[in-house]
Amino acid sequence: MRAILDSGPSFITTEAANALGLQKERVIIPISVLNDFSFNIKSQIAFQLSNSDNDFNRNIELLVVPKITDFMSLISLNVSSLRISKGINLADPEFCKLKMIDILLGAELFFLLLMIDKLRSEDN
Repeated sequence: MRAILDSGPSFITTEAANALGLQKERVIIPISVLNDFSFNIKSQIAFQLSNSDNDFNRNIELLVVPKITDFMSLISLNVSSLRISKGINLADPEFCKLKMIDILLGAELFFLLLMIDKLRSEDN
């Protein structure tokens, strides 16, 4: 699953929720977005989010939507030019590859995750 941070609500795609076998709760939540476009969210899920080391765990609720966004980053990134410090385990070692976004982690985690132990590359 690929997730990105956003300072708004938290979402998960229907496909990702189904793949994870998550139980959906029926809701009716109106959402208004750009250019006066609005729609109703019809389900949400409760989810425990953790990192690969399992030293970060949070229970969150995600609104279920058919699609979050189109492909992210149509620009090719030469990762060999990045100097990532030794001992750093990337959450997504294939972050530079074109993939769909499955989860949008919103405000309840956005600021918390931005404040946790910041790491800088060797060249800052």
